[in-house]
Amino acid sequence: MPAGLSASSLHRYRVLRRNGSICRFDPGKILRALSRVFELVETAPVSAEVLVRLTERAVAGITRRPQPDRLIPVEEIQDQVELALTRAGHFRVAQAYLVHREEHGLPRQGVLETAPLDESSIRSACEDVDGVDELALLRETRRRLHQGACLDDQLLAQVEAARWLLATNGSYSLVAARLLLEKLSKEAHDVLGCSSNYFISYLTKGIKLGALDPALLRFNVQQISSAIRYELDREFHYSGLQMLYEHYLLRQDGLRFELPQALFMRVAMSLALNLEDREDRAIAYYQMLSGLDFTAPNTALFAAGTRGWRTAGADELSILLHNQRYTQNFLVKRKLLDI
Repeated sequence: MPAGLSASSLHRYRVLRRNGSICRFDPGKILRALSRVFELVETAPVSAEVLVRLTERAVAGITRRPQPDRLIPVEEIQDQVELALTRAGHFRVAQAYLVHREEHGLPRQGVLETAPLDESSIRSACEDVDGVDELALLRETRRRLHQGACLDDQLLAQVEAARWLLATNGSYSLVAARLLLEKLSKEAHDVLGCSSNYFISYLTKGIKLGALDPALLRFNVQQISSAIRYELDREFHYSGLQMLYEHYLLRQDGLRFELPQALFMRVAMSLALNLEDREDRAIAYYQMLSGLDFTAPNTALFAAGTRGWRTAGADELSILLHNQRYTQNFLVKRKLLDI
């Protein structure tokens, strides 16, 4: 067993087998299963480093929830192995792994009992997207749900199902992004609760947590919030939204409470903070950023508006936004929208 995969922190995890028996979680079984399926598919031998890296990714997915005493359904482990293969670009191997499971009568997961699957979210995600099969996505989602799955499990299963279909059909990029957006919206609701004005609640929470600059409250927040177009978040493709989700959106205890449009607006507000007509300028900057006409090349600018961020680059960006002859310094329009 490679070093690092049998750490003492894993010994408390237990696996629920399909026959109802319980055994200790052993990452070595994942590595050996990966080795066998690579041998079946690939003519060239796979390196030990690749197998270890894939195993570590699968283990990270399995243990992402800090509940070491929980029982892990064996199907969940198999799903994470499949996802690790897909994310690493081993699509043929992932497909062979899936076929192996099905041929040996291994259902992806059991029947959902705790809460019925909300098909409306999948229907909405597929709306106006050509080349996608809503029923195929529903079937793939159901196969990923284990007995007693909660709403969070459902949302994750929907995203992973769309990702799986995306591996062979690029049309699912929009669908996967929309389902990830629903998961993000649920996280934001869990942090902020119900509110008649999301943006005001978001600013208040961010400042209270010490994540946002209190100077943002100098703006007429009602005027600013009324200019935000949250529907634009549905135009992201998966890679763009995932990048924001993984790296830039503000979070509390692992839950994101910042939507992409809120990020764009706080960046715009930070750039206009010291201007006389700051509301109008902030809205103008926001419209450029949210429409992805211009996106700053320096990703550090995504930190604009957070506490402690002081802009050496803000003045430069403000000039660039007003001077199109510098557009070579910006990513092309729709960069974040494309795969």
